[in-house]
Amino acid sequence: MAFPRDCRAIHRRAATADLPESPVTLNAVSRNDRRYFTLTETMQTLGYRPRDNAEEVLAG
Repeated sequence: MAFPRDCRAIHRRAATADLPESPVTLNAVSRNDRRYFTLTETMQTLGYRPRDNAEEVLAG
C-alpha cells in the first residue's frame, strides 16, 4: 500500500523546508473530521495543507 497523499506531503515539506529555527516540533495530521490537534503552526511554518480525511480513505 502506498502512503496516503498527506503523509507524503508532510514528509516532503519537513525534509525540504527552510526553517526559521531548528529544531521545531509540529503536528502533522490529515483533515480528519475528528481531528483534535491544531495545524496552524504547521501550516504557517511548512505551508502544509492537508487534503485527505481518514474516514473517507478507510471507507473507500
